[in-house]
Amino acid sequence: MRCCSMPSLLWICSAVKTSSSADQRPWRAVPWPWLLLLCGALAAQALWKAWEPPPTARARDLPPAPSVASLRVTDLGENAAASLLLTLRALSYDDQPGISLPYKALNYPRLIHWFDAALALDPRNRLPPFAASLLYSAVPDPAKVRLMLAFTHRAYLADPERRWPWLAYAALAAQHTLHDPKLALRYARDLDRARNAPPWVREMPVLLLSNLGHTRQAEILLGGLVASGVLRNPAEIAWMKDRLEHPDAVAPPDW
Repeated sequence: MRCCSMPSLLWICSAVKTSSSADQRPWRAVPWPWLLLLCGALAAQALWKAWEPPPTARARDLPPAPSVASLRVTDLGENAAASLLLTLRALSYDDQPGISLPYKALNYPRLIHWFDAALALDPRNRLPPFAASLLYSAVPDPAKVRLMLAFTHRAYLADPERRWPWLAYAALAAQHTLHDPKLALRYARDLDRARNAPPWVREMPVLLLSNLGHTRQAEILLGGLVASGVLRNPAEIAWMKDRLEHPDAVAPPDW
């Protein structure tokens, strides 16, 4: 069998070589007008590349968010996956080919529309309020910070039990980034809707009222927290009382 197959293989290779060489013609057989056309095309390509300006990275604006209705049609029932992909696309838009944009250069109203669409698809998605309160609110642009904090607040009101940590961060950003204690107090007071939040969340309005100089209101609120059983640690209660009486002389607690 081996002796019979080897001549057959050699015959096939020889036939293919003979056939291919018979079909090929030397380049001298090509008419000279076609050769001139080929040379002209190559020269034009070389000149076009030589005169073409070097490629530059250009920032592209975030496009409008797709409608929730169209997303529900195309995600084939995988709302959670579509919500996550939508959020990741919005979060990655600051990193474009050849350029990295600062957060403050992004279109915040459009970015919020993307976050709204993601939450409409899957309310359990934690990335939009997390990014809004921690990432996009840490920019040197007070107007854009307020937009993100307002989005975080609105998202919290729709689901207080799941989204209270992000509103707590928003209250801190309003206090320390915007230096707006009244806005911080407004957010801190709304945190009362989250029944599963830890006690320190309920303490925030007390401290913010003290910072605003409303000591009497802070004392009343602290008394209500103690009476309702929200604050039970004696050392914590004593520190809070000392903090109200001596706001500038009390060190942070060590418990």
